[in-house]
Amino acid sequence: MNPRYGIVGETTADITDRGFRWSQPAVLVAIYAFVFGAGLAFAAAWFPEKEREMKLVIIESPYAGDLKGNTQYAQWAMLDALKRGEAPFASHLLYTQALNDNDPAERRLGIEAGHQWGKKAEATVVYIDRGMSTGMRQGIHHALAHGRKVVYRMGLNNGAGPIAVEITREQAEQTVFGGPNVEP
Repeated sequence: MNPRYGIVGETTADITDRGFRWSQPAVLVAIYAFVFGAGLAFAAAWFPEKEREMKLVIIESPYAGDLKGNTQYAQWAMLDALKRGEAPFASHLLYTQALNDNDPAERRLGIEAGHQWGKKAEATVVYIDRGMSTGMRQGIHHALAHGRKVVYRMGLNNGAGPIAVEITREQAEQTVFGGPNVEP
Protein backbone atom coordinates (compact mmCIF):
# COMPACT_ATOMS: atom_id res chain seq x y z
CA MET A 1 0.00 0.00 0.00
CA ASN A 2 1.25 3.47 -0.82
CA PRO A 3 1.29 5.31 2.53
CA ARG A 4 0.60 8.60 0.80
CA TYR A 5 -2.78 7.58 -0.66
CA GLY A 6 -5.58 5.73 1.04
CA ILE A 7 -6.93 2.43 -0.24
CA VAL A 8 -10.51 1.53 -0.95
CA GLY A 9 -12.30 0.47 2.23
CA GLU A 10 -10.10 2.49 4.57
CA THR A 11 -11.97 4.29 7.35
CA THR A 12 -11.33 7.77 8.67
CA ALA A 13 -9.62 6.20 11.70
CA ASP A 14 -7.27 4.25 9.41
CA ILE A 15 -6.30 7.44 7.59
CA THR A 16 -5.88 9.35 10.86
CA ASP A 17 -3.71 6.58 12.30
CA ARG A 18 -1.42 6.89 9.30
CA GLY A 19 -1.02 10.66 9.85
CA PHE A 20 -3.72 12.28 7.72
CA ARG A 21 -2.53 15.46 6.03
CA TRP A 22 -4.68 18.11 4.31
CA SER A 23 -2.06 18.36 1.62
CA GLN A 24 -2.73 14.85 0.32
CA PRO A 25 -3.58 15.08 -3.40
CA ALA A 26 -6.94 13.29 -3.07
CA VAL A 27 -8.06 15.76 -0.40
CA LEU A 28 -6.90 18.73 -2.44
CA VAL A 29 -8.74 17.42 -5.49
CA ALA A 30 -11.92 17.01 -3.43
CA ILE A 31 -11.62 20.55 -2.04
CA TYR A 32 -10.99 22.05 -5.47
CA ALA A 33 -13.89 20.07 -6.94
CA PHE A 34 -16.23 21.41 -4.26
CA VAL A 35 -15.05 25.00 -4.47
CA PHE A 36 -14.92 25.23 -8.25
CA GLY A 37 -17.67 22.79 -9.13
CA ALA A 38 -20.52 21.99 -6.84
CA GLY A 39 -19.55 24.85 -4.56
CA LEU A 40 -20.30 27.41 -7.26
CA ALA A 41 -23.70 25.87 -7.92
CA PHE A 42 -24.38 25.88 -4.19
CA ALA A 43 -23.25 29.48 -3.85
CA ALA A 44 -25.41 30.59 -6.78
CA ALA A 45 -28.47 29.01 -5.20
CA TRP A 46 -27.69 30.21 -1.69
CA PHE A 47 -26.69 33.78 -2.54
CA PRO A 48 -29.20 35.29 -4.97
CA GLU A 49 -28.09 37.60 -7.75
CA LYS A 50 -27.73 41.23 -6.77
CA GLU A 51 -31.02 43.07 -7.10
CA ARG A 52 -31.06 45.10 -10.30
CA GLU A 53 -31.88 48.75 -10.10
CA MET A 54 -35.22 49.79 -11.57
CA LYS A 55 -35.70 53.29 -12.92
CA LEU A 56 -38.34 55.19 -10.89
CA VAL A 57 -40.94 56.74 -13.21
CA ILE A 58 -44.17 58.67 -12.79
CA ILE A 59 -46.99 57.52 -15.07
CA GLU A 60 -49.25 60.16 -16.63
CA SER A 61 -52.42 58.95 -18.32
CA PRO A 62 -56.02 60.21 -18.34
CA TYR A 63 -58.31 59.33 -15.45
CA ALA A 64 -61.48 61.48 -15.53
CA GLY A 65 -64.20 60.80 -18.07
CA ASP A 66 -64.29 57.12 -19.01
CA LEU A 67 -63.20 55.85 -15.57
CA LYS A 68 -63.36 52.19 -16.48
CA GLY A 69 -61.51 52.55 -19.79
CA ASN A 70 -58.96 55.03 -18.42
CA THR A 71 -58.29 52.89 -15.35
CA GLN A 72 -57.73 49.87 -17.56
CA TYR A 73 -55.44 51.92 -19.79
CA ALA A 74 -53.43 53.20 -16.79
CA GLN A 75 -53.02 49.62 -15.57
CA TRP A 76 -51.72 48.66 -19.01
CA ALA A 77 -49.29 51.62 -18.87
CA MET A 78 -48.02 50.39 -15.50
CA LEU A 79 -47.50 46.91 -16.95
CA ASP A 80 -45.67 48.33 -19.96
CA ALA A 81 -43.33 50.29 -17.65
CA LEU A 82 -42.69 47.24 -15.46
CA LYS A 83 -41.80 45.16 -18.52
CA ARG A 84 -39.26 47.83 -19.45
CA GLY A 85 -37.53 47.42 -16.08
CA GLU A 86 -39.07 50.56 -14.61
CA ALA A 87 -40.74 51.00 -11.22
CA PRO A 88 -43.85 53.02 -12.14
CA PHE A 89 -46.02 55.11 -9.86
CA ALA A 90 -49.49 56.27 -10.96
CA SER A 91 -50.88 58.62 -8.33
CA HIS A 92 -54.19 58.89 -10.17
CA LEU A 93 -54.76 55.16 -9.70
CA LEU A 94 -53.77 55.13 -6.03
CA TYR A 95 -55.02 58.38 -4.53
CA THR A 96 -58.43 58.31 -6.21
CA GLN A 97 -59.16 55.20 -4.15
CA ALA A 98 -58.95 57.29 -0.96
CA LEU A 99 -59.73 60.81 -2.18
CA ASN A 100 -62.73 62.22 -4.01
CA ASP A 101 -61.46 63.32 -7.43
CA ASN A 102 -64.56 65.53 -7.83
CA ASP A 103 -63.73 67.57 -4.69
CA PRO A 104 -61.22 70.28 -5.76
CA ALA A 105 -59.47 70.33 -2.36
CA GLU A 106 -59.01 66.55 -2.29
CA ARG A 107 -57.95 66.52 -5.95
CA ARG A 108 -55.26 69.15 -5.20
CA LEU A 109 -54.09 67.08 -2.23
CA GLY A 110 -53.70 63.99 -4.42
CA ILE A 111 -51.88 65.95 -7.14
CA GLU A 112 -49.49 67.47 -4.58
CA ALA A 113 -48.78 64.04 -3.09
CA GLY A 114 -48.02 62.76 -6.60
CA HIS A 115 -45.65 65.70 -7.15
CA GLN A 116 -43.79 64.78 -3.98
CA TRP A 117 -43.25 61.26 -5.30
CA GLY A 118 -42.13 62.81 -8.57
CA LYS A 119 -39.19 64.47 -6.83
CA LYS A 120 -37.63 60.99 -6.46
CA ALA A 121 -38.41 59.82 -10.00
CA GLU A 122 -35.97 59.86 -12.89
CA ALA A 123 -38.62 60.48 -15.54
CA THR A 124 -42.27 61.20 -16.18
CA VAL A 125 -43.74 58.84 -18.76
CA VAL A 126 -46.82 60.15 -20.58
CA TYR A 127 -49.11 57.63 -22.29
CA ILE A 128 -51.17 59.51 -24.85
CA ASP A 129 -53.40 57.04 -26.71
CA ARG A 130 -56.48 58.25 -24.87
CA GLY A 131 -55.69 61.95 -25.07
CA MET A 132 -54.23 64.37 -22.56
CA SER A 133 -56.08 65.66 -19.51
CA THR A 134 -55.50 68.80 -17.46
CA GLY A 135 -53.91 66.66 -14.73
CA MET A 136 -51.50 65.15 -17.25
CA ARG A 137 -50.51 68.62 -18.45
CA GLN A 138 -49.90 69.66 -14.85
CA GLY A 139 -47.72 66.59 -14.35
CA ILE A 140 -45.69 67.38 -17.47
CA HIS A 141 -45.27 71.02 -16.41
CA HIS A 142 -44.17 69.95 -12.91
CA ALA A 143 -41.65 67.46 -14.33
CA LEU A 144 -40.12 70.02 -16.68
CA ALA A 145 -40.04 72.69 -13.94
CA HIS A 146 -38.05 70.30 -11.74
CA GLY A 147 -35.66 69.15 -14.47
CA ARG A 148 -37.14 65.68 -14.82
CA LYS A 149 -37.08 63.99 -18.23
CA VAL A 150 -40.46 63.61 -19.93
CA VAL A 151 -41.00 60.60 -22.21
CA TYR A 152 -44.04 60.20 -24.43
CA ARG A 153 -45.33 56.74 -25.30
CA MET A 154 -48.09 55.54 -27.54
CA GLY A 155 -49.56 52.04 -27.47
CA LEU A 156 -50.05 50.02 -30.60
CA ASN A 157 -51.86 46.73 -31.01
CA ASN A 158 -50.15 44.40 -33.44
CA GLY A 159 -52.32 41.40 -32.63
CA ALA A 160 -49.95 40.16 -29.92
CA GLY A 161 -51.11 42.75 -27.40
CA PRO A 162 -50.31 46.36 -26.73
CA ILE A 163 -46.77 47.52 -27.31
CA ALA A 164 -45.82 51.07 -26.37
CA VAL A 165 -43.39 52.98 -28.53
CA GLU A 166 -41.63 56.16 -27.55
CA ILE A 167 -42.45 59.20 -29.66
CA THR A 168 -41.33 62.83 -29.76
CA ARG A 169 -43.22 65.64 -28.08
CA GLU A 170 -44.29 66.93 -31.51
CA GLN A 171 -45.67 63.52 -32.47
CA ALA A 172 -47.47 63.37 -29.12
CA GLU A 173 -49.09 66.78 -29.70
CA GLN A 174 -50.23 65.76 -33.19
CA THR A 175 -51.70 62.52 -31.87
CA VAL A 176 -53.43 64.09 -28.87
CA PHE A 177 -55.34 66.73 -30.79
CA GLY A 178 -57.39 64.03 -32.51
CA GLY A 179 -57.81 61.59 -29.59
CA PRO A 180 -60.53 61.15 -26.95
CA ASN A 181 -60.43 63.05 -23.63
CA VAL A 182 -58.69 65.96 -25.32
CA GLU A 183 -59.05 69.24 -23.46
CA PRO A 184 -58.31 72.58 -25.18
